[in-house]
Amino acid sequence: MKIECPECKLSGNVDDAMVPATGITMNCPRCKARFVVERPQFGQAQAAAMMDSCPSCQYATFSEEKFAVCPKCGLVVAEYQQQLRAGRKGDANGRKSPPQAEQPMTPEQQRRDEEARRKYGLDDGAGMGGNGTPAMAGAVQLPTALLVAGWGTIVVALGVILYGGSGVVEYLGNLKAAQAAVQAGDEAPSVGALFLRFALFPLLLIVYGIAMAFLANRFLALKSWAVRSLEIGGWTGVGLGGAMELADIAGWVARSSAGASFGYYAVGLLGGVLMAVLWMFPPFVLVEYLRSEQFDRLGDYFS
Repeated sequence: MKIECPECKLSGNVDDAMVPATGITMNCPRCKARFVVERPQFGQAQAAAMMDSCPSCQYATFSEEKFAVCPKCGLVVAEYQQQLRAGRKGDANGRKSPPQAEQPMTPEQQRRDEEARRKYGLDDGAGMGGNGTPAMAGAVQLPTALLVAGWGTIVVALGVILYGGSGVVEYLGNLKAAQAAVQAGDEAPSVGALFLRFALFPLLLIVYGIAMAFLANRFLALKSWAVRSLEIGGWTGVGLGGAMELADIAGWVARSSAGASFGYYAVGLLGGVLMAVLWMFPPFVLVEYLRSEQFDRLGDYFS
């Protein structure tokens, strides 16, 4: 059926089968206005002007669903049937007036179509409207659970990147201090030891945070491959957090003196365990959500 933005009047076509009985909220790709599209209620006469396969582009629903306007090429069924009736009348009067099928686009028209899609952010599968205007992309409002999972992952990933950046800054400061100590003739840790202690995990955190932010962005774009990738990234985060805190606990023990008390080791162990829980909890929750029945019910949103 044909739809039109109430604000900027951009028109296009949408498959009737995409519109539920309760209607669907759409975003205009041009002016970003939100409006509700309701499924049309066809009378007996209008229902006759519907098809399940297009005679022009051979699009078919392969189901009991029918359409009044082809969602692929924009053919209006009522107009097509009217042309058929006019052609039969012409044949009866000795005149030939066959129905005109929609002509394929020229290379120039295809180029303009692609430019319009890039400009307005239209989905490649949306097709063209019956009047030659790009069809609107059906921007379905995402469920709150998906928004929380996607944006929550992005926020946590940005925090991880910032934390890793602060570790790199600390490493550069220690490296500068070690170089000054060497120039002064004092004993100082080697560059390799400083890197392993202060820079290795911060750099891994920065790379991990960037990767998770990208995957979360693709998750919000409803890419099916991003779901599995986010799950793998979640388990990677669990392992990275655990390994980082084990390294901190080992360093705490290595820095202890020969006569260190039991309280010294207890403080280091308890602090390491608490930090490990803080690092591992967010990615673990993400993995559990992606493996839950609640998320499985939303699987149809992803393509």
